[in-house]
Amino acid sequence: MTHRPDLADILLQAAERLVRERSLSAVTLDAAANLAGVGVEEARAAFADDGALRRNLVQFYHAANREVLAFALRDVDTVEDFVRQAQHAVENYYQIFQRDPDMRDVWTEILTDREMRNYNVVQVTENAGLVCLLLRELLPHLPEAELTATVELMIHMTDVAARWAAARDADKGRAMLDAFCRLISLMAGDLLRLDHERAFADASSSRQSA
Repeated sequence: MTHRPDLADILLQAAERLVRERSLSAVTLDAAANLAGVGVEEARAAFADDGALRRNLVQFYHAANREVLAFALRDVDTVEDFVRQAQHAVENYYQIFQRDPDMRDVWTEILTDREMRNYNVVQVTENAGLVCLLLRELLPHLPEAELTATVELMIHMTDVAARWAAARDADKGRAMLDAFCRLISLMAGDLLRLDHERAFADASSSRQSA
């Protein structure tokens, strides 16, 4: 059988249509092949089984999400810049989920699917790593455990807050989003305070040692 280099993309497009119109569990090689108009055996040349097709689909969504995150982290030189960009990113997620309820349902399924649990944890950890790499330069004295725990929690909360707010009526959703944006500011302010306290303690310890 001749391998078609575009076959994986064709099947992933069909898989995306299936997850949007039906569910993640509906994404199978048989269904995707039928929707794409290709034979099942031909489809297996691109993806070994249903799980492989689903994992690649989820990987596609996570990759797109990471691009959004990387874009949000551009031109951040201060903690205040980070807060502003983080709040702007939350707003963007909210607008996407509000305009596209299917996307909201897709992400809910991806993040609650048992088979994808470990993969999702890895993705969140990698996203947190991008943010921590940036914040480490801005908060050099903050303990690593404190920084990583806060950032991972913030990333989890961002997704939940944006999806939940988008599922409510406009007034309630906006109020919830504004409340979460204030929470981002408070969390960042607390990290900045802790960083200053640790810097002061380190400086005091150095003077005493001298």
